[in-house]
Order: sequence, then C-alpha cells, then structure tokens
Amino acid sequence: MMGRLFDREPGYREALYAEAQALVDDGLDPSFVLGLYPDDAGWLESLLQAAAVIGETFATGEPSYYFEASLKSRFLAAARERMEERPLTPLQRVRTALAAATVMVGAGAAGVLTLGMVTANNAVPGDWNYTFKLANERMQYSLSRGNDRVNVQLSHTETRVQEIVQLSSRGGVTAADLEKLQNDAAALKAHLETALLDEEQKARIRALAENSAAVLGDLQARRADLDAAVVSTKRTLDDAAAAAGVGGVATVTPIPTATATATATTEPPAEPSASPSATPTPGGSPSPSPSPSPSPEPSTEATPGTTPGLPAATPGTSATN
Repeated sequence: MMGRLFDREPGYREALYAEAQALVDDGLDPSFVLGLYPDDAGWLESLLQAAAVIGETFATGEPSYYFEASLKSRFLAAARERMEERPLTPLQRVRTALAAATVMVGAGAAGVLTLGMVTANNAVPGDWNYTFKLANERMQYSLSRGNDRVNVQLSHTETRVQEIVQLSSRGGVTAADLEKLQNDAAALKAHLETALLDEEQKARIRALAENSAAVLGDLQARRADLDAAVVSTKRTLDDAAAAAGVGGVATVTPIPTATATATATTEPPAEPSASPSATPTPGGSPSPSPSPSPSPEPSTEATPGTTPGLPAATPGTSATN
C-alpha cells in the first residue's frame, strides 16, 4: 500500500480509462468506445459518464470577467480589515492563566521525568533521581516472567553491590543501604531455590558472591558501627550463593573483630602459669641450705689442725691416748 502511494506509473485501469476518455474527447460515441473494451465496460461506463457530467457543469458555469474582478476586490477588502481587540473579563483571564500554568507544569513534569529516567542508571541512594531508578527496576521486575525474572533480580542485586562501592568511596554508607542489599539478596535466594540455573547464571552468582565478599569485608574493616548490618548482609548473600550451589561469602570475608578479642584473652593465662613455677624455688632454697652448711664447716676446720697425711679418724685416737 505504501509503495502505491509513491508509484507514479499508471496502472492497467488508469491507462485504459485515459485511452477511452481520449477517444470520447475526439468525438466518438461513448457506446462505440465501450464496445471496444467489452471485458471492462462495466466499470469504464461509470467513469465516462462521470467525466461527461463534470464537463457539462464546467461548460455551463464558467465565471465571467466581472465575477472574478468582484471576487478579487472583496478578498482584498477583507484582507485590509483588522480584528478588533476585545478586552478579557477577569474570569477569562483566570482561565487563560490556569491553562498556561497547566501547560507549563505539564511540560516541566515531562521534562523532569524524561531527564530522571535518562540519568537514573548511575544514581545512588541520596541522589534526586534515585527514585526513578527504583521505579524502572520495579517495572522491569513486573514485566519479567519465568527464568528471566531470575536474571532481573540478579541484576538488581549486582546494582546494590555497586551502589555500596560508590557510597563507600564517599563515606556515606548507612544501615538502610545494607538493608536494601540484604532484601534484594533474600529475594534472589527465594528465586534460586526453585529455578533451574544455567552455567552463565551460576558464573554470575559466583562473581556476585566474590565481589560482595570483598566489598563487605573492606566496609567492615573501616566501619565498625555497621558490623552487625554487614554480618547479617553477608549471611543472606551466603545463603543465596548456597541456594545456587556455588561458594558462599563466608569463605572470603576477613576474621571478625570478636574472634580477635578472644585470642587476646588466651595470652595472659600463659604468663601467670610460668610465675607460680618460679615461686617454689625461693621457698625451697633456705631448707636445703642450712642442712648442708653446718656439716661441711666443722669438717673443713678440723682438717688444718691435724696432720695432712693422716686420715679423718686421727682425732679419735688422740683422745684415747
């Protein structure tokens, strides 16, 4: 149909009618002309009759010179007339102002909506166009079906992780932001428990688990006030990864601060255990020292008075003499 609009070549009927009309204009009788085209006489007769009526109408109603001149003069006179300005009533002014304001507000809202939708892809929580981003995600989720909904929810969870990265670089991560990530991870886990995943989806989930582990581990090291929220979010992401049959987040995360305090408490007991072992030695040193000290002292003093070559029994023999 569109090709016929730009097709300037006449078709079969157009060419046949032009040929028959030319014969009639040359003075041939229409009935004779129709006899030359017996197969097309049915539709060709009506066209020839219409052309004859139109020709007769133009012949009887030709305008005169004076008619054309008077029509032209009236047209020029109407062109010189000016429209009179009629003052508006207060009610009409209010209506006009309201109509203009409505048009301006509608145009502004359409512009803001368009700008928000276009620039919302890189928005993060706190930006003016972040609401448009969430609305676009909800629309995508509502329009998805079957296994495609798993891909949509997986993309949303990946987006939440990227938002945490951007907010962490600014130092503006809050517990509410981690809660959004946890909610999307919980929704993803619910889909993964019943869905049949392909290898590409499993690879994406594995990459999500590794990236989120690194991001949350870095955040936990820098923000001790968000420790509880980070641990809860880790656990939810770990459950989602386990539901997909891939490695969880807990194997990649650093050791929590609570276990570090427990290792510090085990070191002090080693010091008091060594100190009691040293305390009995001073208590036992005075008991053996007095017992050997009196026995060697008299023996060493008696030896110089006796003859050096005699044995120790010489004092007994001298006493008997």
